[in-house]
Amino acid sequence: TDVSGRVTGVIFASDEGGEFATLRYYDIASQKTKELISAEQVPWDVEDIELLSFGHKVGGLVVVAYNEDGASTLHTFVVDGESPAALTNVTLNRMHLPESLGELG
Repeated sequence: TDVSGRVTGVIFASDEGGEFATLRYYDIASQKTKELISAEQVPWDVEDIELLSFGHKVGGLVVVAYNEDGASTLHTFVVDGESPAALTNVTLNRMHLPESLGELG
């Protein structure tokens, strides 16, 4: 969303053009898709995506679950700017999920 709250694009995963499902952003205004995190950066399939807002600020925290050889790992990065296409200084923080986590709920 932009500062007025309008939806400006969509974050999604796709394996179009490659072996792995990568994180991408579709900009509604330009009707163009940009790969946000490439398979060279994280050579695994995206399983799930969560976008956490910073409240009234534009941007947020993106949490992406990847399937790394059958085990889920979480990677996080900050979207800073008016759209995810404006990503700068992406830092991937990786956390392994314990197998027993799925048994908690």
